[in-house]
Amino acid sequence: MFERILFPTDFSVFANTVFACLPELRSAGVREVVLLHVIATTDVPLPETLNRESMARG
Repeated sequence: MFERILFPTDFSVFANTVFACLPELRSAGVREVVLLHVIATTDVPLPETLNRESMARG
């Protein structure tokens, strides 16, 4: 089976229920679980010297 899996999560009740089952995957051969949570840029405080427009330009 898979040795490494990606677990995207939003930390909702449903995601936490699945998260609780992850240890059981060890018996199926999973050795590593990579957690992924994306944060909206509007939720990240920026210093005054950096603004969202300059980030959008790259």
